[in-house]
Order: sequence, then C-alpha cells, then structure tokens
Amino acid sequence: MESTSGWDDLRKYLFIYLLILGCYVFFKDLLPDWDEPYYMEFADAIKKFLPHFDLAGIFGLYHTPKFSGITALPLYHIVLASIGLLTNAYQVLRLANVFCLLILVPVFAKIHMLLYGREDFFKQLSFVFFPIAFTHAFLIYTDYPALFFVVLALYFELEKIHWLSALTLIAGFCVRQSVAPWIVFVPLIGRAVSAPSISLREALRTFDISQLKKRWLHLAALAGIAAFVIVNHGFSMGDKEAQGTGKFSIGNILVFYLFAFFFFLPGAIANIKEHARALIKSEAAVMALLAVFALFMLLYGPPVHPYNEWLTHRGTQFFVRNNIVHWTMDNLWLRVLGFACATIGFLEINRPLRKDIARILTVASIVAVAPFNVTDVRYAMVPFAFYVILRDEKNPTVAKVQTVWLFVVSLAWFWAVRKELCTPF
Repeated sequence: MESTSGWDDLRKYLFIYLLILGCYVFFKDLLPDWDEPYYMEFADAIKKFLPHFDLAGIFGLYHTPKFSGITALPLYHIVLASIGLLTNAYQVLRLANVFCLLILVPVFAKIHMLLYGREDFFKQLSFVFFPIAFTHAFLIYTDYPALFFVVLALYFELEKIHWLSALTLIAGFCVRQSVAPWIVFVPLIGRAVSAPSISLREALRTFDISQLKKRWLHLAALAGIAAFVIVNHGFSMGDKEAQGTGKFSIGNILVFYLFAFFFFLPGAIANIKEHARALIKSEAAVMALLAVFALFMLLYGPPVHPYNEWLTHRGTQFFVRNNIVHWTMDNLWLRVLGFACATIGFLEINRPLRKDIARILTVASIVAVAPFNVTDVRYAMVPFAFYVILRDEKNPTVAKVQTVWLFVVSLAWFWAVRKELCTPF
C-alpha cells in the first residue's frame, strides 16, 4: 500500500512539473515586455558591483536618472545579476521565478499536511495554477519571489521554526517591500490555525512575553523596517510620487473582491442562496452593507491614477486592470454591478473559513492591497495564496469544479499573455 501511495504521489508531482515545464517552453521566448527590460537593465548595471559586493555602489544606482524609477530593494535584481554573470539570455533569467514555483509545489503539500493531516491534489493544482500568480512565475518581476518567501515563511511558522520564518520574511521584504504587513500577519495566522478558535483580538491579547520572545526576530524586523521607512522617506526606493503608499485605495479593495468573485465563481454560484440568507437574516449586516455601499459610491471615482489610464499596452494588448478601473468609474450601473459582485466575492472567499481566521485574513488582505496608489490586482497575489491554502471546501463537487475553473482561467490568461493579446495584470 505504501509503495502504491508513493507511486501515486510521484505521478501527481510528475504531472504538475511536466505542465510547468511545458508552459515554460511555450512562454520562454516571449520578448521581455512591460517593466521587464527595465529590470534587466538594472540587473545588468549591478554586475560590476558584484565581485566586491559593493552595496554602496548598488544602492547608488537608485540615485541615477536612469534607475530612479526602480521601486524595489535590490535582492531580486542581485540574483538576476548573478545569473547574468553566466548568461544574459532572458530565457534563463525567467528561470529564477520558475524555480520559486517548483519549490512551492512540495511546500504547499507540506503546509496542507500540517493543517489538515492530508494531501489534496485538487487544491494543490488550484494553488500552483492560480490565475495571475501562475503567469508571474514566468515573468522577470519581483511579485512571485515575494509570494514565494511569504508562503515559505508560513510553512516555517507552522513548523514552529519562528526565527527561520522571520528570516524568510526579511528576505521577502528585501525582494519587495509589500511583504512588510506579513511580518505581523504570518505569526498571527500561524497562531490562529494552530488553535481551536481564536479571534484577532484574542490572538493579539494572548501574545504574551513568551510568545514575543519566540518572535524577537520578527520584532527586530519591524523595527528595522520602521527605520528604513524613516530614512528612505517611504517604502518605495524610487518613483515615490507615483508608487507611494499611505493612501487608502478603495480601487484595490474593489478589484481584489471582484477577482475573488470571478476566480471563485463556481462556489459563488453553488452557494448564492446561502450568501443571500447571510445578508438578509441580520439587520446589522444589511445596515453595514448599505453603509459600505454609500461610502463606496461617495469615495470611489475619478481622478484615475496616471498608471491606470492606458486601456491598451502598445496599442494592441488589452490592459486588464485599467479597463476594470475605467468600467467601474465611468459607468454608474457598472459601478453598482461591480460592488454587488465584489460583495458576493467577499462572502464566497470567506465562506469555507473558520470565522476567526476569516476575520484575520480579511484584515490582512485589506492592509496588503489598500495602501497603494496604483490600482493593480498583483497586490492581491499573496492574499489569494493564503485563501487557497486556508479555505477547506467541504463540498467535493464544488472543490473539483473550482479547481477545473481556476486551471482553465489560468492557462487561458497565460496563453493570452504569451500571444500578446492582453497584459498579465
């Protein structure tokens, strides 16, 4: 029996890895586009500082006119530059992100085993081939490596190797500063899923001295990030005015829950009556929904951020995020429809979760996506990953249909990006 089970596991991993390999072969020759050429130039400029690991020289590049638009800390670009010492082929540079995806395949399986005591092949497929994230695993962007470090940190947190979880999150921050909130939320989520039921308030209240001692490196990381923000005058290394944080973006919250509705559409359809009952059975829920709707209609609207203005990329590619922004801003009925779909998306994405975990993930997701000036679904990649990991769908039919839906949507979007029909975000 054990050998049969081992062979079955091997076949499942072989299936996933062959699909990833096939997608890489299909995608690898796509000429660098969007911000990829800029990141490659930055990595190329870093090369001359690598022999002596001249950090001052690397950080000095941010102050040059050519690279003043680079927003992320340089860890990812240093890795690209190291690969570039051997070859400048962009096909090889793409492997840096693919390598992160390959590692996350067994990491997800281990996390699921720690949480539920079993493997779930369909859920593993949903995670690996989740739309947006999957495409970014083949792009020369910081988004997927950042996701990689946060998910890996969750694994170490569940294994109770807290110092390694903190180091992983610090590495993630050095790849992409948007990892910062997860230095707080990964320990909270790890603590919540390890307890029978615990509220966000209770999780914070019961973080006593012994808990803080275990996570001293997390506290040190937060202190270091605070110092970095003060010295750097913000989170972003460059392009501070356009890419700055500190504002509360309703657009990013709307886009997150709109995509939640679309990505988890099978569950939303199957449970539409349950969602309707959840809204109408409580007078407080109805009043809260009306209040949120009024605030949304009052606050969501022009002006559009300059980076959200273009409806096409290079005149031919459909710009996904920007068209959604314009549809929901320019047309009143589409705005109302968008709010309705986002509401269902909110209810559906949290439905299979314990209420305490749903509250923590809701707060974490809003904190992760809301502070950015630009409306972009990429900011939701980590929240979506955590929802896929932590949602435990009890209806096997819905779970299987959901997996097939995500798989089809992901590969369709991936194909459209490869054929230069649309943007990857």
